[in-house]
Amino acid sequence: MLRTLRPTSLLILGTCALFAACGQSRGSGGEGGPTLEAVERADRLYARGDFDETMSVLRQTLEQDSKSFLARYRLGVLELDGNPRQGLTDLEQAASLRPTHPGPRFYAGIARIRLSDFDGGDREMETALGLAGARLGVALPETSDGVREGLAALQEGRLRVADERFTAATGKEPKNAVLWLLLAKVLMEGGDPGRAGDAVNRALDLDSSLAPALVLRSQWHLLRDEKEAARSDLEKALLRAPDLAAAHLQLGHQLQAESEYRAAILEFWLAVLADPTVADAHSMLGNSMLGANLTYGAVHLQNLEWLNAFLARRRGSPLFSTPR
Repeated sequence: MLRTLRPTSLLILGTCALFAACGQSRGSGGEGGPTLEAVERADRLYARGDFDETMSVLRQTLEQDSKSFLARYRLGVLELDGNPRQGLTDLEQAASLRPTHPGPRFYAGIARIRLSDFDGGDREMETALGLAGARLGVALPETSDGVREGLAALQEGRLRVADERFTAATGKEPKNAVLWLLLAKVLMEGGDPGRAGDAVNRALDLDSSLAPALVLRSQWHLLRDEKEAARSDLEKALLRAPDLAAAHLQLGHQLQAESEYRAAILEFWLAVLADPTVADAHSMLGNSMLGANLTYGAVHLQNLEWLNAFLARRRGSPLFSTPR
């Protein structure tokens, strides 16, 4: 019998946190209609490299709706390179509008680093990392020692142990969709796509609204060269969780592989906004923009450097004793 312990958030490691921001919508918090349409237009302009027009649209949007988190957050992010002090002001306002979102705090950390407040930058990034963890969209309110061992093994890359623990857990709780998803993740990472497909399909049979399972199944489809099915699963995931960083990131990878480069840049931009603590999102956005001769890509790669430096300091690495 499973013992009731404190709720366990599920951090699925890989290129990104699979569950991050599940259930959060770009248009949530009352934002929709003209405001959301304007923000989406600004996103498309930015993906095309029209920085000045992007800023103009965001400022006009805030003149019409000063409480728009989506516009204020983006404006703050894009101000950092030229005017970090103003960017910090806008990001602090964005944080007050949506205190649980990790983005404004992460970029406030970047602003403080640019202003030579290195300790303040670390504090902001630490807060962002905590918020990103708290926003993980799937949790197990009841878990056993075996499941905890499986989670630890997955995070540490001990996939055989994780497989054993989650296989046992699904045997005890065959109607728990999240446990089947965890098993599928382990099997995908361990190179067993046959069993992984069975497990992720079982998870979706139990809970068809589980957006992270749709993201994982899209990866499974790609292994089978089922590109249309993979795209369909990602689109379904984003309908259920429009701010799911993992879905935007994977869709960007798929679009890039299909030579839809500007569309891929847009998805990488949305991934970075959804969860800027995911290093791969910064890397893909920065390199994709530079590949399209959009010079602002260098700013995103600089943000990646600062994120990696912060994470290294957190691990106690002597490599980055002070921020760059």
